[in-house]
Amino acid sequence: MERLLALSRRHQLRAHEELSRYLALDHARASTLDERLERERESLEVLAAVTAHLGHKPTAKEFDELAVKFSSAWSSAKVIRVWRYWRTGLAALDGQPPLSPEQSAAKAHLSGYRRSREDYLTAVRHWLKTSPPRETLNAYCAWARQTNEVERPERRLPHGNTIQSNLARSWPDIVRVAKGEATLEDVAAKSVSRRRDYSDGPDDLIGPGTAARICRVSVTTFGGVGADFPPPALDLDGVPAWLRRDVEAYAAGKRADWRDHGLAARYYTARELGERAAIDPRALCRPTVVAPLRTGRAGGRNYWLRREADAWLASNADRVSRRRRRRAASA
Repeated sequence: MERLLALSRRHQLRAHEELSRYLALDHARASTLDERLERERESLEVLAAVTAHLGHKPTAKEFDELAVKFSSAWSSAKVIRVWRYWRTGLAALDGQPPLSPEQSAAKAHLSGYRRSREDYLTAVRHWLKTSPPRETLNAYCAWARQTNEVERPERRLPHGNTIQSNLARSWPDIVRVAKGEATLEDVAAKSVSRRRDYSDGPDDLIGPGTAARICRVSVTTFGGVGADFPPPALDLDGVPAWLRRDVEAYAAGKRADWRDHGLAARYYTARELGERAAIDPRALCRPTVVAPLRTGRAGGRNYWLRREADAWLASNADRVSRRRRRRAASA
C-alpha cells in the first residue's frame, strides 16, 4: 500500500484501471468515483501529449489551440472542471497534485504512521535551526507550508495548530521545550499554577447537566422538576445556570421564594464580551487569540467577571480599536 501511495497520480490511475479490470469490476456499472478517475486519466493523457508537442507545460490558451489541432474533445475549461485549478492539473502531470485534508488523513491512516510528541517537537527544532526572525506560530506555519511545497519531504511537516492541539501547550511554551529550556511537564505545571480554576467560578454556577445530577433526574426530564424549582441565576447565551447551593437546597427539600442574585450585572457572557472586544464569541478562549481570561464555565458556556474584563478592555483599547476597524473594513 505504501508503494502505491508513493506513485505519481498518473501511475495511481493506471493501477486503479488495471486492478478494476483484473477484478472484473469494469463489467459493472461505473460508479461516480470511477467516472471521475477516468476523466482524470484522460485529461492527463491529453496534457502529456500537448506538453510533449510543445516541449514545455502549456498555458490554458496554448492547450485550447493545440486541442483543436489534435481534434481532441478536451478544452482547458474541461480540465479545470476535473482538477478545479489549471495549475493542479499540471502538478498532477508532474507527480502528485496537492492533497486535500481528507486525502492527507487517509494517506496517514493507510501508511499506519502516527506521530509522537517527539515528532512534533522535532519539527519545531528543524524550524528553529533556520534562525527565524520571529518565533511565532504564524512564522512556523509559513515555513512548514513552504517546505512541504518545495522540498516535498517524505513525511509532511505538521501544521502549527496541529502541534498545539496534540501537545496541549501554548506556542511560546512549545518553543521553550523545543529549545531545551523546559520540559512538557514543567510548562504544564506552570500553566496549571497560573490559571484560575474556572470550572465553576467564584459563585459556583452549574449548568443543566450538573443540576440534573444533583436532583437525581435525567437531563431529558429535567425541565419538569417542579414549578418551585429555583430560577436560573444567569442566562449564558441561552443556557441557564444556577447557583449550586440553590439547587442542593431544592434537592434537600427546601422550598422558598428564590431571590434574584443580580449576577447578570456581575458577569459578561461570550456574546456580550465578544461584542465589546470585537472578537468572534466562539474564538474568545482560543489559545492564539488575545482576550480576557475567562472566569467560569457552566453548561458548556463561558463567562467573565465584568470588572476584570473591563480592566482588560481599558488596557487594550488600541487593540480593540484596530479590531473594530478591520471588522468595519471587511463588512
